[in-house]
Amino acid sequence: GIPLKLHAMHIPNSLAAFLLFFRSAGALSSGAETAQPLRIGVVGGGASGMFSGACAAEALGGTGATVTVLESSPGLLRKVLISGGGRCNVLHDTTKPLSDILGGYPRGERELRGTYEKRFGPDDARRWFETRGVALKTEADGRMFPVTDDSATIADCIRRAAESAGAGVRTGARVAAVAATEDGDGHLGPPFAVRLGGGD
Repeated sequence: GIPLKLHAMHIPNSLAAFLLFFRSAGALSSGAETAQPLRIGVVGGGASGMFSGACAAEALGGTGATVTVLESSPGLLRKVLISGGGRCNVLHDTTKPLSDILGGYPRGERELRGTYEKRFGPDDARRWFETRGVALKTEADGRMFPVTDDSATIADCIRRAAESAGAGVRTGARVAAVAATEDGDGHLGPPFAVRLGGGD
């Protein structure tokens, strides 16, 4: 088992994810001078997981924290590669009002509104890709694609962002369980233990 401290985070993406924050020695200290560096695990190597790993590693660069994406399958970003008929409709027309964009997500409009309004909106997402060299185009129906018409352009961008920020990746690492641990007073809570499918 791996000792963890679990936090829910707002991820700057419409594909929200949870990050698992854990300390290597299992000892959580209230004193900054004695605290172990954070080890951060991101469960899933799809679009949200890889994007989250990239953002976490970038935000915590220089702090001694490590970020690892745990993916159960052999490959990464597989759904990105097949989305949009292999072209990846990565965004919707960012010039439209936010209410129009959210209307395209009937099963998640309420959950997305807070993130889009306060954290990371469509314009932020567009700039994120463009500053990393991905040119985007908007088609007549409002869908936005890379000008290459190749979903690998998007997948490669996200993968490079994670790598350049220093995020590690473990494929074939299926998270089988996350269990709370008991402190000296008999209370359950962080750190948590993560058990992988192979018993790690």
